[in-house]
Amino acid sequence: MVILREHHFRGTNLKTLIEQQLTEKQRKIHRVRFGVGEKMEDGQEWIPTDNELLQLTEVRSLRSLDLTGCKEITRRGLTNFCLAPGKIKTLILTDCPRITNNFFSYIVHFHNLEKLSLRGCFRISDQGIDALTSLKHLLHLDISVHATQTASDSPKSECPTVTNTALKTLSRMTLLETLEIEQCREITDEGILLLATLRNLTCLNLSDTGLTNRGLQILRHFLELKNLSIGGTDVSESEILHQLSSSSPPLTRLNVSRLGVSDTLIHGLSKDFYHTLTSLDISGSEKLTDRCGHHLNKLTNLTYLNANACPGLTPKLLKHLGGLTDLRALHISGITVLESDDLLNFHDLHQLEMGARSAEDDHLSRLSALKHLTDLTLHLPDSTGEPPSIRIKVLGIKVQLLRHPV
Repeated sequence: MVILREHHFRGTNLKTLIEQQLTEKQRKIHRVRFGVGEKMEDGQEWIPTDNELLQLTEVRSLRSLDLTGCKEITRRGLTNFCLAPGKIKTLILTDCPRITNNFFSYIVHFHNLEKLSLRGCFRISDQGIDALTSLKHLLHLDISVHATQTASDSPKSECPTVTNTALKTLSRMTLLETLEIEQCREITDEGILLLATLRNLTCLNLSDTGLTNRGLQILRHFLELKNLSIGGTDVSESEILHQLSSSSPPLTRLNVSRLGVSDTLIHGLSKDFYHTLTSLDISGSEKLTDRCGHHLNKLTNLTYLNANACPGLTPKLLKHLGGLTDLRALHISGITVLESDDLLNFHDLHQLEMGARSAEDDHLSRLSALKHLTDLTLHLPDSTGEPPSIRIKVLGIKVQLLRHPV
């Protein structure tokens, strides 16, 4: 039997595509993702609605539904979902701003859900979260207010908020392995400490919450934690080092962005996590200097490094990072290194973000030596002139230009 494990619907002849798949009885659609924002044959942008969901009513084999960015989808589209919701294990509603608390009265029908993303659904509140306790198999939950794109025409300040009351509910969901509550600013240490019951957590995102040093002590309860994000909170560098030094097992991914960390933290990480850390976000750290490069170089398993907006870093940093041979993504927006030979030593780079004085062909052509590079973001000085000439086709690289005032 041929299994069609994922189908990406783009709006063009959607109904015909579904009927074609259903008539081929040898195939089954297990995962569906809607191609939001893509162009149809008439050139118009396709914005899926509840009616498109109704066209999936016969797809009985569906296990995963990704509606990311479907800003017109409402509860009606999901409640009329006649495809045996009990079989669905993954439901992604990221950036679906019309999803409100009234959706949760129907969530019980998705009783086999293992993964649920409500990121950017900022109209939900404690009342809605309370219904999630009916999901006895849920392992991964994202209720972050922070969306991946602008998805609303209403000020978020006028919308309901998630507070510590919601965390009291979540504390009873002891099977959770992933919990993300980024930018839920009403959540404080009082609520965070209630999560000590979630002993199976491997991923915890508390960025941009009311977390302080007191709440960070909860880490001692998470013996399986590998991925931690605490960017934009009010925790101190010393407390981070103190709590992480006793963590077990050692972390593999860490986000301490916008915390004002210094070279001292990087030194501590290089001693305790030199063999485990694969992803590190230290962006927005004004105290970092090029000396931190000596310590970063000891984190030899790093594949992702974000050091954007760190004004104390210069092109000299790259000279200290020769040991990071596995690096796949490097973000250094404040450093201009397009003409540096040191940049070409990162042979496995797939993503690169950096500063640049220009984006002319003769400069970009040097990047052809990075055979795996597919995604390039350049931060350029603001200019009123014509857009620079970019050899995207020649290089085979997706290029994004961001301009900033000089």
